Amino acid sequence: MARQQQFPCLVLPCLVLLTLGLLPAGAEPLSGPAAPPIELGVGRPAAVSAITTSDAAALAAAFRRAYVRYPRLPAGSLEALAFTASRWQHRLPGPATERHHGMPAGIGVFGLHDGSSAVYADTLSQVATVAGTRPAAMLADLPTYVEAVAAWLDRQLTGDTPRVETLTPAFATLSGIVAGTPANDYARQSHAYSALLVLARGVDSETIRIAARPIDWSRAFNPATLQLLRAPQVQLRLDTPTQPPALAAMETPVDYPEALWSPTNNFSSRAGSRISHIVVHTTQGAYSGSIAWLANPVSQVSAHYVIRSADGQITQMVREADKAWHAASANAYTIGIEHEGFVDNPSWYTAAMYQASARLGRSICVRHAIDCQRAYVGMGWHKVVTLPGNLTIKGHQHYPDQTHTDPGTHWDWPRYYSLLTDGAALPLNQAPLARLSVSCSERSCTADAKQSSDEDGWLSQYAWQWGDGSDTRSEAATQSHHFAADGSYKIVLTITDDRGQTASAEQLVTLKGAPPAPPPAGKGGGGAVSPLMLLLLAGTCVALRRVRKPQ
Repeated sequence: MARQQQFPCLVLPCLVLLTLGLLPAGAEPLSGPAAPPIELGVGRPAAVSAITTSDAAALAAAFRRAYVRYPRLPAGSLEALAFTASRWQHRLPGPATERHHGMPAGIGVFGLHDGSSAVYADTLSQVATVAGTRPAAMLADLPTYVEAVAAWLDRQLTGDTPRVETLTPAFATLSGIVAGTPANDYARQSHAYSALLVLARGVDSETIRIAARPIDWSRAFNPATLQLLRAPQVQLRLDTPTQPPALAAMETPVDYPEALWSPTNNFSSRAGSRISHIVVHTTQGAYSGSIAWLANPVSQVSAHYVIRSADGQITQMVREADKAWHAASANAYTIGIEHEGFVDNPSWYTAAMYQASARLGRSICVRHAIDCQRAYVGMGWHKVVTLPGNLTIKGHQHYPDQTHTDPGTHWDWPRYYSLLTDGAALPLNQAPLARLSVSCSERSCTADAKQSSDEDGWLSQYAWQWGDGSDTRSEAATQSHHFAADGSYKIVLTITDDRGQTASAEQLVTLKGAPPAPPPAGKGGGGAVSPLMLLLLAGTCVALRRVRKPQ
């Protein structure tokens, strides 16, 4: 409640003023200075988008072509909806797409769904039918895909000069989330709100730009819903029986004052386990779709919190005292925080998201006696790497028994540490410990560095110098090598940890190869004796005995 002074008109007072006619219909329930353009991420390495220049040019051309064919569409509506769903990445189904917690991935730049899950409607077929095409044709050609969505949106418009606010229900529908439950209704509205927020603030990137435009929020949402959707930093206490059903689900007090409450039944008891760690996740999907998936009993997964990329809004779905289902064997002692986005696209990791997550993390640390200064501070990585248990805040990929790689390469751990600890200096890096064991057979050796370790991180590289002028660099802890000649060789292992510090170990080996194999028959030096040769030799011996027999 400490930040309520930033929001001069809370939900219930606004409703009262509207009822009394003291607040004009159409007035914005929230006021304040104009917000800056939507930020495109501060990942590590810094980048504004995962799409290439050529891909961006092709997408921009497809948008222009669609507006020419459907001129009634409000400018920027296609770009904003695509930005909300995918950050302009045209993701198509394939084995390389990591499905976080089994959540069905959105298809294409607008994140449509094919109806393969009961949680999501078949928006791909709906759009294709209205556009007079087939889903396969949409997926095979980007301009066809974009024009099909434009045709569907155009069908939803009313009037000769339609306003973008009239597309709010259409934006909600294209989320694919099936309506009917409080969590799903909230998620659908959140998807529409996010697209309109992009239009209101604009996007200034090096590839595709969206000019900011005024949004009449009162035409898009009722005041109470709008207050809920726009509240990243205020605790709403909605205790009136006249509130909309979608808001009634949010009224339960949360563990963290900045969070909204959208509960899921996917949780269980911690059975007395103490909360000692925090898991940093990436949703591999949009904020709205992730909330819907985590709330659905079919998914059998959940997280305690989900954070929106654009503005850092936080939704709590499981009480901290309960066990959410997000990190396998680590569930009992952890709190899971999901961050909207995809691991291969740093544009989702915005400053607003980092700051909101760090504030939440600090609160959790204080309330559960977790040492925030034991957070991981090394570099992001694209693989599963189990980190030591003494690191209390780390990624999904860092806990035992995991298969997911979030938050991945682009999550900026040093930045996150600084925010978690109010600017504390990064802890000194402890040097890794190199251990080497070599076993040889004749002239082939296997070097094993599995006993090497890093107490405050992980080992990013193993470098081997074999002593014969050759060397090998690898992420693997074991390597084999064949030597061309007998002799003594000093094998040197150099390991590098996740913060660039190295350590070495060495071992001397003396090799003596096997004696040379005899050459094959007919190549000189003898060889195997054939059966025919044995018969000839036997016959010769018998003849000689007969010649020497005395008369």
